[in-house]
Amino acid sequence: MPPISAFDFNKFNARRLRIYASYVLHNIDTGRVLDPPLFKEFVERLRKLLKLPVAREGALRDSLFEYTGIELTEEVYARIAVKIASGYDEIRAGRPVLPSNSLPAGGLWFPIEVAEMRFDAVVNEKSYVKMTALILAGALAGRMFTQSMPAKSVSTFFATSLGWPKWGARPAHSELVLMLFTGRVVGDPRRGIQVDEYRCTASQLKRNKKMRAVRDEPCLKDCRYQCKTCPIGYSKCPRGTHRYTWVTRLCPSCKDERAIFDPAELNAQVCLLCRSRPARGAWADERRSVT
Repeated sequence: MPPISAFDFNKFNARRLRIYASYVLHNIDTGRVLDPPLFKEFVERLRKLLKLPVAREGALRDSLFEYTGIELTEEVYARIAVKIASGYDEIRAGRPVLPSNSLPAGGLWFPIEVAEMRFDAVVNEKSYVKMTALILAGALAGRMFTQSMPAKSVSTFFATSLGWPKWGARPAHSELVLMLFTGRVVGDPRRGIQVDEYRCTASQLKRNKKMRAVRDEPCLKDCRYQCKTCPIGYSKCPRGTHRYTWVTRLCPSCKDERAIFDPAELNAQVCLLCRSRPARGAWADERRSVT
């Protein structure tokens, strides 16, 4: 794989969006299990989409083999798009991008995109936020991981590292979704891969600043919501602050008939607001010390 310092986000992102949109927007194979016959068709279609020569089909097939036997969902498509987009030059040269779980003792640096930020829990009267992040390049490209972080640190140190102004009102956690950073990823025996240290390159800071700016502009869809509270996910709107558009249904806890749920969490018993109420209450007290 090329060095992380040579990672061109704009070129990568254009290719990633092309792969993702070609399948998700047309619901191609969504919901089907990637069994051997479908896998063969899938590889051939993707090769043609990427305009790869027939001789490179083997490298593409080996790169995608880890996804065989699993259901093709929007999240799986997103991971496939990241892996193939970041490893395109390798595959075009005939070298497959094989999965890897090994990390040296000191970890490795990877470009990372924040996929979700949700209130998680309250521990010792302090609120925590669960970050879901996506590794964009390198040996772990396409890997998603979750990490619990103190809400206060997210709104101060982490947000500032991502280019948020040091002074003034601190961002809502959801406003950090889709921001980019470079993280030193280490292996944790209990929690899996985690970010131990983070920083931003000049190009990442530029992109993060642009994302903040467009979220302050008038809504593309004429919605009355601010981006940080809008129910539309970034799978439908590029300014979204969570992955999928929320759905509404009756919540057995608060009895609200139009309570919001994440469609990706099929087994959720209570709505998002009920689940986050304790953490939001603790964060309201903590926020006074960071504003």
